[in-house]
Amino acid sequence: MSMEQFFTVEETAVMLGKEPRQIYQWLALGELTGYQRKGRKSRWEIPASSLKPLLPGKLRERDRLILDLIGELRVMEEAAEGRLLQELMVRMADRLQPESEDEERSLQKKQACRSAGLITADTPGWEVLALFDLIDKMKSGGITKEAGYQILTDNDWVVWYEHMTNELVCTPAPFPQEELEEVL
Repeated sequence: MSMEQFFTVEETAVMLGKEPRQIYQWLALGELTGYQRKGRKSRWEIPASSLKPLLPGKLRERDRLILDLIGELRVMEEAAEGRLLQELMVRMADRLQPESEDEERSLQKKQACRSAGLITADTPGWEVLALFDLIDKMKSGGITKEAGYQILTDNDWVVWYEHMTNELVCTPAPFPQEELEEVL
């Protein structure tokens, strides 16, 4: 008995060459069939059989490679430990991202990590290692929550942190100094 393959909205968008919002619209209108998974985040699973009529005649080599990698990752996800697989997936995502990331922004992120005593390296995926180091230091008390949250917001890691720890980051809103003086 063969098991039907399912794709996420993002994977479907890559295959069809559309924006993810278009796929969500099709799902909402019933033009595309899919199933919502239950859990912390509601995700759609779209069966491969519902995509066949929408696929163009031939897939590009890049799209075929992406689909093969997705299939291999799903097999690994079922068999491997979660943390190691997350590291692998984040590193692969770093490699697939365009190389156009601003070099100055990257240096600012590294400097913020170095000043907090976190691991930084000149390798792909250094942000993942630094984030795991930050999480460990925050749990052990090596870095205060306020300083850790500041690093998370400065480096745009809030979403990753919330996903990995299932803990929301609540940063206090800045209070204008003038209003503070009026209150006192």
